Amino acid sequence: MPSPYIYPAANFQPTSYLKYSPYQPATPFIPSAFTFPVPTALPYARSITPIDDSPYYASNYPYRSRAFLWSAGVPQNAFSQSSWLPHYRRRTRSAAGISSLWDDSPYSPWDYHGTAHHALLHPLLNGDSTLNDLYFDLSSPSFSPMRALSTEQFVPISSGELSQAATTPPVTRMRVVHHSIPQWPIDVELRYNEYAPGTTLPITVGDVLYMIHRSLRRQISHADWAMLSHWKRTEVARAYTRRYSSVPQMGQLEASKGVRRVDYLGASEG
Repeated sequence: MPSPYIYPAANFQPTSYLKYSPYQPATPFIPSAFTFPVPTALPYARSITPIDDSPYYASNYPYRSRAFLWSAGVPQNAFSQSSWLPHYRRRTRSAAGISSLWDDSPYSPWDYHGTAHHALLHPLLNGDSTLNDLYFDLSSPSFSPMRALSTEQFVPISSGELSQAATTPPVTRMRVVHHSIPQWPIDVELRYNEYAPGTTLPITVGDVLYMIHRSLRRQISHADWAMLSHWKRTEVARAYTRRYSSVPQMGQLEASKGVRRVDYLGASEG
């Protein structure tokens, strides 16, 4: 499979008034040297296996393999509610099959709790859809969401698609939580205070993907590392090593930046 770093960054600019949480880069935390062999395969690559009896098999839409489990919360009134909905974690599916990028929880955008409204996720964000052909390497230094045409052929997602509303009806607030790193929720929120009436825009597909990528690329702190068990430290360190080793042309630079949040997802589940 081609390295994701050969692809150029997406031609996408997030909404100009997207609210960013305060963040100061941490002093890079670099794990002690480990003696395990460095894998040659990309640490976060997933396989795409078509389903013979799928109605989309003839159309070359790939079957979505098990993905990371996320949950997304949408406020009851996306334009006025001041508090975030609590995180809900469902039971992981034990049977083989499609796994959602977003948990289908009571607080999911699939079940919009506003008055007489029902919010649906954009197909590119809906991991339960067999039409979802998103390939998004969260470990890549560049923001490069791709569309999978086959197991080894990818094309950039167009700026037009990234600019489409993330949900129907549109929302202006969203919280994304991964069950492996609930301590780092990703809040996607638009602010309009300083803008004239009529300039409001919804959260877009690109906004959601951009904020997920931006958040997971943040460095961890020494305090974050101290909270990990010995087993988890080993797994995260392995993921960190695989990540920078998978891109030799930038390996030294990536290694010098230390462990990032995305390395927690590269570690196998215990």
